[in-house]
Amino acid sequence: MKRLPITLTVLSLAAIALLGVVSCQKEKTEEKPIVQQDPETERALERISEFKNKVKDHRNNSLARSSETISLEDALWNIENVFNATYSQPEIRCSETSEFTFSLYLAIDTDGNVLLSDLFDLYDQAVVEARYAYSNSGFTNKVFRYMTIETEGLNEHEARLVFKGRTGERNETPWQPYQDTCLYFGPFGTDDNYHYDYGKCDGTGVDGADEMLTYHVGHYIASRLTTPPVGMRAVYINTIDIILYGCVYTNDLFFRTNTNATCIDFNNMNRLYNTEKALVTETLPCDPQSDVYGMTPIGIFVYPEHRANYDFIAHNNRVTYSWRVIADLNVIGEVEDLLIDQNTN
Repeated sequence: MKRLPITLTVLSLAAIALLGVVSCQKEKTEEKPIVQQDPETERALERISEFKNKVKDHRNNSLARSSETISLEDALWNIENVFNATYSQPEIRCSETSEFTFSLYLAIDTDGNVLLSDLFDLYDQAVVEARYAYSNSGFTNKVFRYMTIETEGLNEHEARLVFKGRTGERNETPWQPYQDTCLYFGPFGTDDNYHYDYGKCDGTGVDGADEMLTYHVGHYIASRLTTPPVGMRAVYINTIDIILYGCVYTNDLFFRTNTNATCIDFNNMNRLYNTEKALVTETLPCDPQSDVYGMTPIGIFVYPEHRANYDFIAHNNRVTYSWRVIADLNVIGEVEDLLIDQNTN
């Protein structure tokens, strides 16, 4: 499995994290802030807005088949980023999340290009598939967090596109991350001793340390996403997943060579909470040598390492990062509810 190479235009978006500077210059009759964007950031937002408008025009005249083509790489950029700009809300805290996956096929020519008409049809098909999965996610107060696209089975005639979306149960409970009950400050109290993979150390419950760290570190990540100024909202571009292995980040994630010592006491739960959130939100995004330099974490999934032939037990992290851009609502529009088909209104 691999993602398509990133174009120079997309690579230049690496500067986005250093941009999007908001100038809150207030006038007597106008309080809307002025946003100073880098040219590449502006172009990314223009591409999203332009593609959204073309999709709408195609829906209104679906019989008109254009011969215009674009590269497969640009096609995937448009689908993923327009979809997330339209429906995703990764900044909303969730009590739990789940992932869905589906595949679609897109015809390509011998030059690796796709017809725009085919691309518009595929985008609408992806919306339908994602809406179905989202509506059947089992959550009550649903949140659509984000979706990524990867290519598999690419050949000279078509590309198999794998869509992975993450949904969640909205958490309305106020988040209180710190309790002064431990040597390491954190959300875990003296009774919060968990096996690294399943349940509490006293034999109760089913949520292990992996689920609890997913929950609390995930809440911390959401709490860092500041509210944009009035008349603006955040847009998340070029979303990617990376895997952090406990056997590599032994000082930051759970890792033990004693495979029988599966219980993590409350104090070490708080230590892991602090080291894990620092690694994900500060160390990697601030490291020019990392694959996510300048990016913003928007989701995390902690899972145990279970391979029997290993002489250790550990936690791995699948962390989702994105370029976070503050955009004018007049340019990008409001977030839409994936469950509502806007074309029927």
